[in-house]
Amino acid sequence: MRFFLLLSFLCQLILQTAAGQANFANPYTFITLAGGGTKDTNGHPIAGFQNGQGPTVQFRFPRSVVLDKKGNAYVGDADNHVIRKITPTGIASTLAGALPQQTNQYGNLIGGYLDGAATNALFNRPAGGCFDPAGNLYISDAINNVIRKITPDGIVTTIAGTGLAGYVNGVGTNALFNEPAGLTIDHDGNLYVVDCSNHCIRRITPDGNVSTIAGIGPQGNGGYADGIGTNALFGFPWDIVIDSTGNLFVTDTFNTCIRKITPVVSAGSTNWTVTTFAGNNLVFLGQHVDGMGTNAYFTFVHGIAIDAADNLFVTEANSDNIRRVTPAGEVTTLAGGTSGYADGTGNEARFYSVVGLAIDELGNLYVADAGNHVIRKGWNATAKPVLAFDPPVSTNGVMQLGFTVMTGTVTNLTLLETSQLGAAWTTNSTAVATTNVLGLSYTYNVPMTNSTRFYNVQAR
Repeated sequence: MRFFLLLSFLCQLILQTAAGQANFANPYTFITLAGGGTKDTNGHPIAGFQNGQGPTVQFRFPRSVVLDKKGNAYVGDADNHVIRKITPTGIASTLAGALPQQTNQYGNLIGGYLDGAATNALFNRPAGGCFDPAGNLYISDAINNVIRKITPDGIVTTIAGTGLAGYVNGVGTNALFNEPAGLTIDHDGNLYVVDCSNHCIRRITPDGNVSTIAGIGPQGNGGYADGIGTNALFGFPWDIVIDSTGNLFVTDTFNTCIRKITPVVSAGSTNWTVTTFAGNNLVFLGQHVDGMGTNAYFTFVHGIAIDAADNLFVTEANSDNIRRVTPAGEVTTLAGGTSGYADGTGNEARFYSVVGLAIDELGNLYVADAGNHVIRKGWNATAKPVLAFDPPVSTNGVMQLGFTVMTGTVTNLTLLETSQLGAAWTTNSTAVATTNVLGLSYTYNVPMTNSTRFYNVQAR
């Protein structure tokens, strides 16, 4: 619990001194994918637990998001101590974890620790996750100090750690962690674990061997130093991704910067070189400044995601921003900047203690807006809309055309009639006014004029 207590204290200090310079040159638009339907008198979503769709869903401080190949989002619903699944259309269910029935003296649900069938398993503040190619989901179970595995058929096991906090390398359940957080996996099946309160990065090989690749283990509140392997220092690192060439990028939360860990192979062994890629450790200045590399300023970086072009996307839980860092190190602000709850574009979007995030193949961002107890979805506001079509079905002279808006800002959908051979559009069209329809599915039943004509849909 040490990390969470220190973060609460420093959050107040930073918010009192924060100042920013952000130009929103390439803003993102954010909507609420799931949650947010039940609000308090100030308009803030209320924490709870409820499966369903869209605004009917409730979370309790969701902290992590990971995506599968089908675009489903898996959420570490931290203070409900369960793993939730959200479909692209916002339908939420519980993948793993039994909802706790007991609370502590503060009214918070008490997590547990139990392997077994997904519906019976117990977690304690799940904080990070990743998938392997076989579809196994790995979860860092933070307060249980273990790494869990959820198979596609719903069996939960512990692959590393004992349930006790500590710092020991070894094989599988002989190893010890202290509040593990972010996870990622390489093409060889090695897992990389951000061991948050041990201020280091650990690796778990496919045969279960746990070692430390960077950082030196428990050192109070950590430190800050670039260097090779255990000569480097971190301060409560939180999340991690891997790029197309095998470099690791870590959000070094208390040092308010992005660290890069480069594997250097020599004489059959690998040395891990740690450098500062973006931002710097001048945490108490409370700055929010876009710029190049270490000239940029962050305020408590948390979640990190990476796209196919190796652009990094980062959350700042205390200034409630979403930032992007290009492979060249250019830092820009995409959305946020003011604490609150609002959908919108650029600085119109408001978050509250935004933590985890993930990115899909179309560039949509999925964000765990922890303090608002919702999952948000965002996309480049200038991107052309992308629609996914179902195979058309024709029955009794009526064609059923189904499609889903996958990305982009759609202001209206136009139903157009054209020849089957691709001739010019005819004048027979119907415009349907919509707003922010990302992720929603539509079906039109339209009469077919004859067998040589069909209908299509264009997004405007």
